[in-house]
Amino acid sequence: MSSVSRRRDRLRSGERGSIIVMTAIFMLLFCVMLGLAIDVSRIYMVRAELQNAADAAALTAARELNGGTTGIDNAVTRANNIANTQGFGKAGVSLASVEFAINLDGTYWNAATNLATIKANAADIRFVRVTTQATTTNILFAVRVLGNTYAESRSAVAGMSVGINGICKYFNIALAVDPLTNPTYTWPTGVPQTLKFHDNVSNTITLQNMQYIVLDTSWVTGGGNNETRDATADVNPHCIGLGDIVNFSKSPSANNPKGMAIGTNTRLDLYTSPLKCSDVNPDLNVYGKNTGESITLQQYLDGAPNTAPTHCTTGDSARRLIIFPVIDTVVDGPTSGRVQQVRAFFLKQPIVGDCNPSCPPGTDAAGDMVVEYAGDSFVIGGGFYDPSGISTNLTVAVLYK
Repeated sequence: MSSVSRRRDRLRSGERGSIIVMTAIFMLLFCVMLGLAIDVSRIYMVRAELQNAADAAALTAARELNGGTTGIDNAVTRANNIANTQGFGKAGVSLASVEFAINLDGTYWNAATNLATIKANAADIRFVRVTTQATTTNILFAVRVLGNTYAESRSAVAGMSVGINGICKYFNIALAVDPLTNPTYTWPTGVPQTLKFHDNVSNTITLQNMQYIVLDTSWVTGGGNNETRDATADVNPHCIGLGDIVNFSKSPSANNPKGMAIGTNTRLDLYTSPLKCSDVNPDLNVYGKNTGESITLQQYLDGAPNTAPTHCTTGDSARRLIIFPVIDTVVDGPTSGRVQQVRAFFLKQPIVGDCNPSCPPGTDAAGDMVVEYAGDSFVIGGGFYDPSGISTNLTVAVLYK
């Protein structure tokens, strides 16, 4: 063998040795990178879980804001419940704090240490910030890079939206208002108002100031008494917008106080077959359902006096706050009207479908409804905003950050 051949063989032997070394180094680097990727992905999974919990808790809490102290208490309770029970069990998520503020970038008061201050400002509270407890992730592979553990918490802020002009889950009536005497469609708060049931089912319907009429329920199958009952009970929620034309019910079976009473009174824990609390929950505070009981909106918002429902172990803290589309007494058609505004009212007592032997206090006919105006600004359960139209002062809860 020539010297050239021997030299070539020695070079090839050296190359084989270097390839083995480089392969070993690359395998080590690959294992380190794989371990780092696994640990980082685990961190991001926990982070996403914490953020989802914070977002859900903040939104749930913001929906409870009602301008009263019960809204603050309910917001804290609901925020903690949703974070701990609604599918966030993998990381054992719990909340470190629930805070409230009047302005989005203003001072936030911690409910654990400043509850009295928060409740004193309840009428102006518009935002909720929740922060989760720090959750620790054990590092399995990339200990030298990330340490033995990695801990972090997440926060979210939710609050009231801009005024909306599309309302969902509205009460299926039209309330007529004389625009000459009440051009802003507002009433004083703290004063009971009696809304008079109008049962005219002729081809031309004339409404007087503060009269209401049942709306057509053709958006569900049927359109008779059962549909009126279910619509006023929120069994089949529907949406409506400012400027929409609403059609009045012309059916004698649908436009009657009996169906109205059965559906409406579920809000006060008064159930008549076939409706039951598994169909629609009552309000959490049903004080006022019995004859002689009376409660103001502010007392309701502040939780005193309070009577819990008996048919269901849970309820809805806003079932007695009902949303009406408001139309003018000068209607847009013989059996229809245009939605001029949407307003929130507090249901003070049950509706009586048949005043026999007598009507309840504050009413003189079957179907009359005693309510209290809830004010121009209010958080409601559902709605939307159409930028091409005018808006109300009603809001929905939205996630800000």
